[in-house]
Amino acid sequence: EDAFAPSVHSVIRKAGFAPSGVAVYDNATGEPAYSSAVDCSNRLSKHMTSSVKWTEQVQAMYRDGARVFVEFGPQGTLAKLVDRILPAGHEAAVVTVNPTAGRCPDLQLREAVAQLAVAGLSLACFDKWEPARVVVGTTPPKRKRMALKLSAATFVSPGTVRAREAALNDGRKVGGAPGAGSQEQVAHAKEELARLREEARGAAS
Repeated sequence: EDAFAPSVHSVIRKAGFAPSGVAVYDNATGEPAYSSAVDCSNRLSKHMTSSVKWTEQVQAMYRDGARVFVEFGPQGTLAKLVDRILPAGHEAAVVTVNPTAGRCPDLQLREAVAQLAVAGLSLACFDKWEPARVVVGTTPPKRKRMALKLSAATFVSPGTVRAREAALNDGRKVGGAPGAGSQEQVAHAKEELARLREEARGAAS
């Protein structure tokens, strides 16, 4: 560490810093830090070359009013540690984003957003594909009308529509896995298909 620290200090002091607008807790002390540009440089140097006081840091954050802890990363190791560090019966919400390998990351992200919403946090512009919400008392945005051009490919005759409805409402039920039907059921399905084709041809003529 002694040989590594001077190099770290030299590089960090060359970087530009600005005071933080929110509370940032230091790993080296476990307390809030980075209140000025000089403090940022000195604290970050110690941060990179000192051991992490994780327990003290979590306790200080909870002491100062932190009630939502979010971990970004797999397995949720830090979230589990936070639960152990916080006092029994604590009021904090501990949320992990993407904790399980092999599950859909997008689904896990949405589950984390739902947990944060239950905790009282609102994430603006989370999903750019989400339909626009209309505030009560305001005029909803105008939407473009979709035009569908009718052609032989899109036209369905009334007779065909009636034949489809009759086939779907004849009281028969299909069950089991694909390919699991008996020969009698397969033969009946072929007869029904042939009948519907004949009806469709008659309606179109």
